[in-house]
Amino acid sequence: MFDQSIQQLEDIMRKLEHGNISLENSMQLYREGIVLAKKCNEILQNAKQEIYVCEAGEINGYEK
Repeated sequence: MFDQSIQQLEDIMRKLEHGNISLENSMQLYREGIVLAKKCNEILQNAKQEIYVCEAGEINGYEK
């Protein structure tokens, strides 16, 4: 899911940077990009939390 969202974000950036689309389409792509960026951030935060939990378990001598 993360890789697909990043790919979609990159596609949106390319379209916006190319600059040959209407203002309405640009705004729609921008909104889609914001949603995707928030999704990616959430995925990264969840992964970061999982890493912290795993590291804490190793430090305290616990294994999953």
